[in-house]
Parts: sequence; C-alpha cells; structure tokens
Amino acid sequence: MMHEFYARFAKWLAAVKDAGAPGADEVGTLLGLLSRVSFAPPSKVGRRTFDDRKFVDSVREKFDADGKVTDKQFAALLSIAGRYVDQLPAEELEKLPEHLRGEIGMAEIRSAERRKRQEDSAEQRDELDAVFDNFRKVKYAPAVTRGKRTYDDEKFVSSLREQVRAGRPLSEKQIAALRKLAAKYLEQFPDRAAVAGWLGGDAPAADPAQASAVPAPAVVDPAAAFARLSGVKKWAEPVRKGRFSFDDRKFFLSLKQQFDSGKSLSPKQLAALGKLDAKYMG
Repeated sequence: MMHEFYARFAKWLAAVKDAGAPGADEVGTLLGLLSRVSFAPPSKVGRRTFDDRKFVDSVREKFDADGKVTDKQFAALLSIAGRYVDQLPAEELEKLPEHLRGEIGMAEIRSAERRKRQEDSAEQRDELDAVFDNFRKVKYAPAVTRGKRTYDDEKFVSSLREQVRAGRPLSEKQIAALRKLAAKYLEQFPDRAAVAGWLGGDAPAADPAQASAVPAPAVVDPAAAFARLSGVKKWAEPVRKGRFSFDDRKFFLSLKQQFDSGKSLSPKQLAALGKLDAKYMG
C-alpha cells in the first residue's frame, strides 16, 4: 500500500513543482538578456555570499539540460534583471511582452528599495560601532525576572550586536531600547562623547548657547516634493561608491511607491527627499 501511495505521491510532487513554471520562450529571452550583463563581484551579507553570475549560469545549465526552470528560479532571474536593468538594451526591453516588461520594472524598484535598505544598514552599522564598543567594558546589572519574563541587559545588547554584524538593520523599537540602555550605563562608557549625538534626547543636556546656534532641519512636504520631482526630465547619472551605487531616479521611485501605498516615510527618508528636492528644484 505504501509503495503504491509513494509512486502516486512522487507524480503529485513533480506536478506541483512544475505548477506556475514560466514558458520556455520567456526563460530563453530573459537568459539571453542577462548574457549581455557584466555582473558585480560576489558580495557577502552576514554569513551568506551572493554571486549573481554563478546563479544565472547554474539556471542556464539546467534550462539547457531539460528546458525547464522553477517559478522561484524565474522570479530570481527577474530580480537580477531588475538589478542590472541599466545594462539591458532598451530596444530589446521594448520588444518584451508587456507583462514581462512590467515584472522587470517592478523588480527594478524592489532592487532599489533593497539597495537602500543595505545602505541604511551599512550606515547604521558604522553609527553603532562606537556604541557597541562602549558597551564592551560595562558592568551590567543582574538579570531581573518579572512574571514569566527575564530581562537581561547583557544578553539583549549582545543579541543586537550580532544582528548588526550579520547585516540585518535594527528596528525602531530595538534602537529605542538600545538608547535607553546606553543612557542607563552612560556613566560607565569610556568615550561618552562618541555616542552623545546618537543618544539625542537621552544624552546629557547640551549647552543652551550651543544648541541655539544649530539650525533646525528643513521640513519637506512629501506630497508637494513628489509632485515637483515627478516632472524631472533628466536625472543625474548613477554614481558608484565602494559596493553601493547611488541612483537618484531609482531612489525617488522607491520613496514614491512607499508613499503612494500609504506608508509613512522615516525622518531619514524625508531628509533625503528634501535634499533631492533642493538638488533638482533649486
């Protein structure tokens, strides 16, 4: 009975695996486009290494062997196409079926958003290095149990440090909790000046005379800024710095998509939008 069941089960699994798989023509077209791309060197994020060239070559080998790729593999190819869309011939992109062209366009926007998150993560990591360095010599208070939960400052700080090292950004709640702990142990920090700016409101009060000399940041109306920037005809060429590429147009599109979907922009995103507005609108 089990032998007969697994014989049928294997066929069901094969059918499910092929369900939703793209057509051979679309796969061949996409692989042909990606054959023109100069891929970036492999990049390491946390413990994982991402190699676009190696992945595309592996999918091409499989496709040449059996003429099939899974829907997940095809989605990954679309994501890679969105990442390198600037290298794809515009005339060939125009000839693609509308749905495929739209999927590559959405992949381009998602890639820009992912790159922005990576940039934010790298910026946050650089900012937090000094904070975690100051925590190294702190003598933590003993863990406290309240009800069913145990609060251990040392373990919590250590977990956040490992999260940042792995390339995963901290959430707003985690940042707020880390600021509270930094303020709690501030007297033990060997270099308090290095974290004073990061602590913000939790830092010791600054000299009122100095505080009044610092100009308040300009507040930008996002709806008005997006309306103005939507009329930009010529965007600056992308600039590559180290591992990251800074592209004003892609960054603008990712912010606009976030705003149009009803999601609020963070203070950093609003500040960046204000800089874009000033750059292109004068």
